[in-house]
Amino acid sequence: MSFLFNAWYMIGWADEFTGEALVARTMLKIPVVAWRDAASGAYHALEDTCPHRFAPLSEGKLVNGRVQCGYHGLEFDGTGQCRHNPFNKVVPSSIRTRSFPIAERPGAVWVWMGDPARADEALIPDVDYHADPTMRYVKGSSLIASDYRLITDNLMDLCHSTFLHPSFGGLEYMPQFRSEERPDGVIVCNYHIPDMINIFGPEAIPAERIRNNDNIRWIAPSVHILESRAGLVGSDEYIVYVPSAHILTPQDETSTHYFWSSGCDKDLPVPDEALIEILKQAFDGEDKPMLEAVQRRMAGRDLWDMDPVLLPTDAGAVRVRRKMAAMIAAEREEASVSA
Repeated sequence: MSFLFNAWYMIGWADEFTGEALVARTMLKIPVVAWRDAASGAYHALEDTCPHRFAPLSEGKLVNGRVQCGYHGLEFDGTGQCRHNPFNKVVPSSIRTRSFPIAERPGAVWVWMGDPARADEALIPDVDYHADPTMRYVKGSSLIASDYRLITDNLMDLCHSTFLHPSFGGLEYMPQFRSEERPDGVIVCNYHIPDMINIFGPEAIPAERIRNNDNIRWIAPSVHILESRAGLVGSDEYIVYVPSAHILTPQDETSTHYFWSSGCDKDLPVPDEALIEILKQAFDGEDKPMLEAVQRRMAGRDLWDMDPVLLPTDAGAVRVRRKMAAMIAAEREEASVSA
């Protein structure tokens, strides 16, 4: 398996970049260390490897806005250039490590893993409720021992909620399904239930039965925006709107950083801690064990080589897999031609 490199990937939540913190994550099999300059507010991202003896730079510390290697004290600025050698006043320009374009969008920090010349910040996916003053949101992250494509399969096929997430409706979650690819390349799946039990509680909707509409869209390479709406049966209006983001950054072929957030009305009378516990139960307590079990059972084999049975509700996930495979193939072909 290969990855799509010319794309923005999330490295962490913005509030991880505080004080003298170094944020280190392996992304697409490349170790990356990132930080925010306390003086200028600028973000920086480097390959997390000192070119001298290959120590992780993240094992060092920040000194005057530069990352100091904890092994021999070489200091690197945000461009990856070594600016200080404690054992020699002269620092050759050849002492440097790779740097990556990095940018913040409300709440999240993103790194461009491919050709720096193609890093267009306008391509960073928009999570609009992160900046909406009428809403608040909770967030979290975890590392899942699973191929990121299996997690995308899971997200695009919400029918698994019927059995894996009983608190989200259980056997009441029997939706009508449709899927499409939009002209901009975004793939959308819609799940509509005209009549189901009220899973939002009387604080949100004072009724026992509701209609539910879940719309999830995939933005290449691995961002998923889910919008859940609920209203009274027989009404055209929706009372409850719950958006959520599910952002995947592959660590390697069999493990993935999973960043998630979920928004709600600013005045919803449910504390953040309760919302976080509900979501952690769904993502870490229910999705994660199943996805990791699937990864183990596949034992390194490709999904298509195993000749999977396909259900109608797999249509969105299949579209995403084919789209990603085509994008990766095109990128590799372009690289081979220009080499």
